[in-house]
Amino acid sequence: MSPGAKSGQYYVPVAKENLGSKYSQDPKLAAEWWERTEAELKGLGYHETV
Repeated sequence: MSPGAKSGQYYVPVAKENLGSKYSQDPKLAAEWWERTEAELKGLGYHETV
């Protein structure tokens, strides 16, 4: 990752910072996708190691 890149930002088309779509900024949708991803990974044998 470039030293000037910010976590959680989108860069389009190349190296231009952008907030992304309204869906990428929706905390409820983010939480839903996080839970779905965790469930899918758990089903594949990956487990949280915190």
